[in-house]
Amino acid sequence: MRWRHPEKGIVPACELMPVFKDKVLSVELGEYMLRKIVGDLKAWRDAGIDFGRIGYNVTAADLQQEGFAPRLLGALAGAGLSSGDIVLEVTETSVIDEDNRAIRAHLEALRAAGVGVALDDFGTGFSSLTHLKSLPVGVLKIDRSFVKDLTFSPGDRAIVRALIGLGSELGYHIVAEGVETAAEAAFLHRAGCRYGQGYYFGRPMPADDVPGFIAEWDAAEEAVRRA
Repeated sequence: MRWRHPEKGIVPACELMPVFKDKVLSVELGEYMLRKIVGDLKAWRDAGIDFGRIGYNVTAADLQQEGFAPRLLGALAGAGLSSGDIVLEVTETSVIDEDNRAIRAHLEALRAAGVGVALDDFGTGFSSLTHLKSLPVGVLKIDRSFVKDLTFSPGDRAIVRALIGLGSELGYHIVAEGVETAAEAAFLHRAGCRYGQGYYFGRPMPADDVPGFIAEWDAAEEAVRRA
């Protein structure tokens, strides 16, 4: 999500984060994003574009809404989309608080219906590792703060290897965030991480530019296979 400010131009998501501390605005923005995501997914699907799965960041305020899970599933079904077309991205603090039983119930219901659930910014929270055995998520996303210094920090390399090994042994899919260089991607691949996101693969872009980007990516992969 980006804000097209009339004077400042494109305002990135990192500068919008304080807005999400307001629970009312957070919910309104979350619902707006879901409508946009579903609309874009339907347009891409109708055009025959294989987009994989789309990540949808949600806050605790979103997840605390009564009926959140059926409303999300209903929006996807109403557009002719599969529950597997989307991945909810949640933070540790959203799912670990013992008072948030309703949040866990929503996530468990969505996972049972086929929606992916990813734990965002993994490794930066304050939770006990024992929670990893019971969290209602299937994907762990290693925070960019560990990835950005991989090429010169032995400590970060050790932490990333440990996170990949721990998560994999527990049966999670591991995604590295903030991959920006070929060296970082190569290290992560050698360490057993099969999924990554970041500027090395692609930068934020308008939805209308996504089909062309995917076509170029597919063509490049095909050229590599034929080489």
